[in-house]
Amino acid sequence: MPVPNLPPAVLACRSCALVLVQAPQFHHYVIKRGVLRAMDEADRERELIAILFSSLYVREVLTNEQAARGFRSLLESLDDVSIDTPLAAPLLSHFLADALLEGIVKPADVAPWRDELNSSARAAGVLAEVERRVGSGLLSPPSGANLDAVQALRQQMVSVVEEYLCSDDVAEVRRRLRELNVRPPPWAPSRT
Repeated sequence: MPVPNLPPAVLACRSCALVLVQAPQFHHYVIKRGVLRAMDEADRERELIAILFSSLYVREVLTNEQAARGFRSLLESLDDVSIDTPLAAPLLSHFLADALLEGIVKPADVAPWRDELNSSARAAGVLAEVERRVGSGLLSPPSGANLDAVQALRQQMVSVVEEYLCSDDVAEVRRRLRELNVRPPPWAPSRT
């Protein structure tokens, strides 16, 4: 089986790369484990996990169905996860809304979950928050010029992060962010 063109962050994680390359039936676990791991991390690491999901989807390593299965598994276990991580529900709603907006998960896959997962108030709350964030409802996919611009910017940001992971060149990242008219986040170290 040929090795797909994976981002360096995935190649650095050998076990993750082995699962991705050799066992597509377990790809949904990459979503589940990634989001669970991100819940215990800072915002920067959460964004890197989201970029990883996007990179895997763009490179056709992760399919819509696999991503949907991973998010559904998270929703099903949300009551248990919330015991250890009180902010699990808002974090999961953020990840799922991003996945919907980026096309990683199809709205048609998420729409039936409201009825199927109605026994969990937390899962219903996450789905309501996702619908609020997505704005146009779960049954209609996002579209429009603004979404295209956001997706183009995200793709360019993925390139910047991948380059940084390979080179650790902060000056180059700053230069590329200026080209994209993106200000560094407040937590980024200053140049002084």
